[in-house]
Parts: sequence; structure tokens; C-alpha cells
Amino acid sequence: MRAKTIGCVLAALMVHVAAYAVIVVDDAFSGSSLSTEWAKTLTPGAAATVSTGTLTLDINATNNLYRAYIRQQKTEFNFYDVPMTVAVSGLDLRGVAPTAGNAVWFFFGVGDDTNVNQIYPIEAENGRFFAFKRIPSGANQITQVYAVEKINGARTDTYLGNLSTLMPYSVYITMDGNNWSMSVTNVAGGDLGGGYSKTFTGDEADFAAFHFVMGVCNNAIPTEGGSMDIGNVVITSATNEPDTDLLISDAFLGSTLGSEWIAAGAGSTWSATVSNGVVGIDPGILSSGYRAVIARNTDDAGNVTNGTGKVFNFYNRPLNIHSAFGTFGGEAAAGSQVYYSLGICAASNGVVHMYPKSCDNGVFFAVKRLSVGVDQLASISVKDGAYSEAILGNLSGTLTDLDVVLDGNDWALDLTGATLGGLSSVTGTFTSVTEADFAEFYFSAASFNNGTVAQSGTFEIDSLEISAPIVTQTVPAPGLLSSEIVTEGLQISWDAVAAGTYILQSRTNLVEGIWSNAVEGISGIDGVLSITNNFSDPAAFFRVIVQ
Repeated sequence: MRAKTIGCVLAALMVHVAAYAVIVVDDAFSGSSLSTEWAKTLTPGAAATVSTGTLTLDINATNNLYRAYIRQQKTEFNFYDVPMTVAVSGLDLRGVAPTAGNAVWFFFGVGDDTNVNQIYPIEAENGRFFAFKRIPSGANQITQVYAVEKINGARTDTYLGNLSTLMPYSVYITMDGNNWSMSVTNVAGGDLGGGYSKTFTGDEADFAAFHFVMGVCNNAIPTEGGSMDIGNVVITSATNEPDTDLLISDAFLGSTLGSEWIAAGAGSTWSATVSNGVVGIDPGILSSGYRAVIARNTDDAGNVTNGTGKVFNFYNRPLNIHSAFGTFGGEAAAGSQVYYSLGICAASNGVVHMYPKSCDNGVFFAVKRLSVGVDQLASISVKDGAYSEAILGNLSGTLTDLDVVLDGNDWALDLTGATLGGLSSVTGTFTSVTEADFAEFYFSAASFNNGTVAQSGTFEIDSLEISAPIVTQTVPAPGLLSSEIVTEGLQISWDAVAAGTYILQSRTNLVEGIWSNAVEGISGIDGVLSITNNFSDPAAFFRVIVQ
């Protein structure tokens, strides 16, 4: 057998995956009913039906102000925090206004929840919308484009122009603070109207909450009530940090915890229940030491590791945790406390022990209820079972949101709805634990009794997001190649790194011809990496490149 000649061509590649936007909603209406992420508002006779990939909103009446619309129950639509983009396609708008003063409106926008049955342009308390207004024009109909703003019930309609045809197929809306823009296309992708923009005059304080809504309503008495087909809606949110992995995004919709979560408790009456977009974690027993815990060590895709170590390893990269809370239900008896905690802990004796008073190693932040109306905020670290608690101060106000940054042993908190000594931000350092103390990194949230309490402490979480910056890694060029003929074929070796993925390529001429992939997707290791390639050509040159 004739030995092959090894050609060595080196290459380097910067490996960098950037997540500049997070998909908040992606619904192609592929089932037979509306997803539980949506809530419906329907006047008598109206319907919201899903069939063969199409959502149909149909008023089924010609009454004034009758309407059919759906609103998202997620909470990530604050377009003042980060720009939002809405793409809606597969549109078919129907409705006939017979005379001047009558119209059918089709709308897309964001409103607050002061009255969830009135989050639409005509009667919303506060909101921003782009709307198509179907009105008569002689014997025909035309579709006008409006920007509608509602501030404390006061409505301002801004006429932006007419569509060049009656029927749009897709709309693309960008919402960036008060600056909104929209483009509209037909079924062939052609532009209808040249694009629209509006700078609204309100501000973030006008919104009690942010619900994305879309639907149809009658204005005055049309001869044909409005209806609308929607084939697909995708909503994305820009990230404050463009190079960020969104590891968890859970609004606790539906009726049960997602399959990524695990839950446990002490005793037989603990619970972790999901209802109306809230998870409630309740020990259920008043005695000391009883608790209920939910935990997970994977991201939303089920990954335990993601190229930078374990998903929630805050020593590899900073970890950002955002929690929106419902109520902290519970009452401490004299000399006892109710704790509501969240943090990162090492796996130890199962989920029931993944809370501050029982875990082997971990870092936590806790609301500590001393008595009615007296809550403290504490930082807690546990090393080899030794518990250490630092009281940060008494909370003034009602804590509605907590943002935590864990960066190695350094941490930072931002509070919403409550303050500590007049401050909404506080920083500190855990001094006892190290990365070596964590065999695994679990996120956990728990409610537990320290002493016998007067009322069981239900810890309600409205939503949870955990993110971390994407780590940019430079994968060096493969080191010097070597080869050896073995029984199975030709063994090729090179110096590799664990962060790299490699491709073995070959061609029959060193200076010309196309390199073809012999083996793809070769996972790297830190050290010498070898692969055996069975060959058939009498002579060939090989190179290894970074994929």
C-alpha cells in the first residue's frame, strides 16, 4: 500500500454567536384551538377560531363597538425598555362600511390592562396602535392607515395615508419607545404605501401593564361586520445586551409547571401550582422546616451545558436573573420567620434540599418575613452545610420585581416597588463559596418556615427570566498535523482545543482543485485530536480547518 501525502493548511476562526433579539411570540396557529398564551375578548356572537393554520376573528354582528380581539398574556412587551418588532402575515380583512361615518377597524398594538375588555383603539384607557380603517369611497371601499394613541382615555387619531390596494397581506411593525414604524406588503411581497411612522407623545408611566393585542371592531353600523384572518404572528424583543443568551423565559402560563422544572417539598401538603400566569410555592404546613421548592438546571431548550460550562455557572460568565412577583403570602409567629428565596445551589440529596437551610452549597437572596408588614431582604451563602446570612435591611414598600446579577462571588440587586434604606440598588460579595463547591448549578425558588409560623407562606412568581452574556471565544488554528497508517486506514492527528469544531478536508492536488469535506463536525478536545479516515484515492492531500 502506498502512503498518502499529508498537506497541512492552517486556518483560524472567531467563533461568535450573537443573539440580538429574543423571539417572544411565534404562533402559526397550527392546532385546532387558540394557545393559552392568548386571551380572547369577544362581544356577543363574536368568535375566535383556529383551523388549518389560520386564526379567524369574526364579530358576526353589525352593532356599533362590537369587537373580537386577542391579547397576549406574556409580560415582555414593554417597548420603552427595549425595541419590539411585530410581524403578522396571512392577513385577510373583511367588512363593509355603507356610508360616511361608518367604519371597520383592524388594529395591532399594545395597551394596558386597566380594563382587559377594552384594549382596542376606540375605548382603550391607554395604548398605542397602528390600525387599518375600512371606509366607503363612492361605491367602493378604501383602507386608510392610522396611528392611534390613547392616554388616560383621551384618543388621538393620526391619519397616515391610504393603502394602494384594499387588502394588505403582511404588516411589520417596530415599536421603540414613542417611535413606531410600519411597513405593509401584499401577498407577493410588494410594498403597499411606502411605509408609515409615528412619534407618539405619551410615556412609560401611562401603562399599568403591556399587552400586545390584535383584532377587529365595528365603528358605527357597517353593513358587514368586521372579520380578519391571521396566518402567523412573530414578535421579537431586542435585548439590552445584544450578545446575550436568554436561558429561561417563563411566564407560567397554562395549568402546570413546564417539564423543565422539578418540584418537591417536605410533608404531604406542600404545593407548586400554576394558575393565571402565576406559580405559587407553598409549604402547606406551619411547622418549622417545612418547605416547597422548584428547581432546574437546564435552559429552555433543555441544555445542561452550553459551551461555557454548566448553564447557570455564574463563575464562567455573569448570570442575570429577573423575577416578577405576585404576593408574598404568609405570617410569622413570634420568634419565627417565613422565607421566600431564590438562588443557585449545588445538587444535594434531591430537590427538597435545594433551599438555603438544607443545601450543601449555594448562594441565595431571600425576603424574610418577621411579622405582618415587616419584611427584610437577606443574602445567604452556604458552604459545606454551614449557613451564613447577611441582613441587607428592611424593605420599604412592596417588592414587585427583583433583578439579580451574579458575577463570580460579586453580586448586585435592583429592586422595583420597594427600597432598602431609600435605595433601589445594592451590591455585595459572597466570601465563603468558590466554584469548586458546586458540583452542579441549579436555580431554585422556595418558600420555607424558620420556626413554627402563624400562616403558611405562599411565594408567588409571575414570571422569570435568566440570561447570561454570550462568551466570545477565539479558536486557534489547528496545530501541526501528523499522520500514521493504521489497520483501519489513515490516522490524522492535530493539536485541538475543546471550544473548537473541526472539518477534515482532502483533495488530490496540493495546489489546485476544490477541497472536499471528508469528515465534518469533529468535536474538539484540549490536546491532540486524532481521527481515522478510510481512503480510496491512490494519493491525496489533507487539511484540517475550524468549522
